[in-house]
Amino acid sequence: MRNLVVLIVSVLLFACASPSGVAQWQGKPLNQVVAQYGVPHGFHKMDDGSRFAEYYYDTKTQQLDPVNGQCTITLLVNKQGIIEATHKSKDCEQQIAAH
Repeated sequence: MRNLVVLIVSVLLFACASPSGVAQWQGKPLNQVVAQYGVPHGFHKMDDGSRFAEYYYDTKTQQLDPVNGQCTITLLVNKQGIIEATHKSKDCEQQIAAH
């Protein structure tokens, strides 16, 4: 059942990613994103060893903000540290363009 949930979430994340912005990170090491954006605000570890990394931004102040963030960027990272899928909320375009 958990594998099915991981598969469904992965497909949804992949389907929502645009060809520009965060989608360009697919297939790249998480370390490259960390070098540009800093350490993610949160990680959620899955039973298979993969994890979700999340960044939160406040679109009004243009600052990293895990409390008031209206822009959420989620990355599915495999056990080897490679980004397999990405997702961003609709208010994230300015955050991606700024980095």
